Amino acid sequence: MKKSLKSLLCVLIILMVIVFSLADCKEEITEEEVINEMEGKAVEEVTGEPEEEIIIKGKIAFASDRDGNVEIYIMNVDGSELKNLTNNPASDWGPSFSSNGYEIAFTSNRDENDEIYIMNVDGSEQTRITNRPAEDTLPRFSPDGSKIAFVSRNDEYDEIYIMNLNGSGQTKFINTNHAYDYDLCFSPDWSKIAFISWRDDNNEIYIMNVDRLELTNLTNNPAGDTHPSFSP
Repeated sequence: MKKSLKSLLCVLIILMVIVFSLADCKEEITEEEVINEMEGKAVEEVTGEPEEEIIIKGKIAFASDRDGNVEIYIMNVDGSELKNLTNNPASDWGPSFSSNGYEIAFTSNRDENDEIYIMNVDGSEQTRITNRPAEDTLPRFSPDGSKIAFVSRNDEYDEIYIMNLNGSGQTKFINTNHAYDYDLCFSPDWSKIAFISWRDDNNEIYIMNVDRLELTNLTNNPAGDTHPSFSP
């Protein structure tokens, strides 16, 4: 009987040691998981959208020839922290911010022809996204940031095209011949585009739905009307 009790006690002690060991392991694993989770969040904070999202708001991009040729500059709204973004012997002009402020599209003749380029807001990763014999100028981001509209001079006439951010899917937006259509802007909800057209032998402001229906002359005036802009 005493032998049986001793055996039973030994078994209980062994079981208790195993249980405590498993509990300790579980605690160690749980602690490790917590650390990994915290490290993962820290990495996510570092590799996610940079803090510059706050910094780049309220910036002004513009073109200037103050360094001997036309370059694109950026500055704060008070004129401070002026920076040359393009810094290229060619002429770079016509900057347009993406809707989130992270990218700028612009025109450059650095390849001996006016083409559309895109770069980060700090001037890095300058990339040509059009490569056509025509002159491609005046890029404008769509409000959702998925498209870029631009003006292309084909056969001596300015025509409006639209494309994806990487330059693919270039499509003539307005199918008219022998008309100068340029200086476009998107409505904030991306339902319409306003632009200048010379189709009536005079610069007038036109508006068109993005589905390319219902083209309308808004000004219809003997004077020259230019530079349309939508309110927010």
